[in-house]
Amino acid sequence: MVIVAATLSCQPTEQGCIFAGIIESSPFPGGVKRQTAFWRMGYQVVLPTNWEWVATTPLMEEPVEDLIYHNEAFHFLTEREHIVACEEPPVFHEDLVELIPINMYFQPRTGNDDETVLARYLVESRRRLLMVVRLTSRRQHLPTSAFRVFQKEELSSDDVKEELYDNYAGVIQFQYYWSELPALEGRMLFVGRGCSRSYEAANGYPGMEGVYFLDDQSFHKPIIGDAPNLPYRCSDNGKWSEGPPQEVGRCFPARGPSMYSRPAVSNAEI
Repeated sequence: MVIVAATLSCQPTEQGCIFAGIIESSPFPGGVKRQTAFWRMGYQVVLPTNWEWVATTPLMEEPVEDLIYHNEAFHFLTEREHIVACEEPPVFHEDLVELIPINMYFQPRTGNDDETVLARYLVESRRRLLMVVRLTSRRQHLPTSAFRVFQKEELSSDDVKEELYDNYAGVIQFQYYWSELPALEGRMLFVGRGCSRSYEAANGYPGMEGVYFLDDQSFHKPIIGDAPNLPYRCSDNGKWSEGPPQEVGRCFPARGPSMYSRPAVSNAEI
């Protein structure tokens, strides 16, 4: 078993700290499975999760792109840009963890036909939940070329509508939408799955507004079995500025491919 991404409910030195993560395991020879997992400080094992069934089909059947602890709840972002929130604290038993999901269905974004999405991240900024979308120019092997930043908004009761949900036999309600921010407005966004942070350039960092990112294109590749054979890239690192003109600057020190893990940059270097 390996940890793909993780986040914490509070500082690990605080009582009651809970870990939530995306893990990869090999339950049988030749098989690799990704799933969510929870762990509590002091426990010796990571327990399987038991999601309580809700009226609509659980979104946890979708691949998870990122996770965050926001407003005292774990939030999981799916590949289709919906969210599963755990507003009730996880209940730990000897052999499993019980969870009650809150499915948050988002109205599909428009104007993204020409996008090739490399990654999606959840970030808390100014007490609001943001989704940062990392883009490349059409072909996926090209490096990062731009970012788009969206804020979670709730649809008015007049705009809420029911629609068939692809791949599932059921009808759901879109109750939220992603509203694109016209500008970063002084934000410094450091993105990484499970660990994204937002800071204010006005607090002593003039000219530092932008989105800072590291090379994490290995996220979608199986880790178990392939890790010893495929080196992790470290060429797509930098800072995106919204301009004008919009541009990506390679502001981090160069690194060669790593055989052990995704390349990282120390706090001193940032």
